[in-house]
Amino acid sequence: MPFGVLRKAWTANWPNGPLLNRKKRIILGRISYTLDLKELASVDLLVEATIDHFYTKQELLRTADHLCRPPEVVFISTTSTLRVSDLARGITRNEQLVGLHFIPPRSRCVRRGISSTRLYIGRSC
Repeated sequence: MPFGVLRKAWTANWPNGPLLNRKKRIILGRISYTLDLKELASVDLLVEATIDHFYTKQELLRTADHLCRPPEVVFISTTSTLRVSDLARGITRNEQLVGLHFIPPRSRCVRRGISSTRLYIGRSC
């Protein structure tokens, strides 16, 4: 996601003030995006946000699984129509794949792991 979009959303939804503006800059400084998959080798958290097409997502996740060096990297896949457990079958880190779907109201998201027996419903910030 281009940073301009993220900054605009934060400006509309976060109160302003010197401390809060500093905190926003710190958080934004920790976020990066790339189209160069080789850069995935050093990430701590991967958020995949490609089109909601099973084979496209599965191929991207498989590639990321191969390229990401730390074994503890958490993968997040944004999807509204695909089963996360189906996507997770294609990667070795299947326990570390999280599905993220914003549903009305947009402050709620749903996550289910491949071998999880629990469904987690959380609130986003």
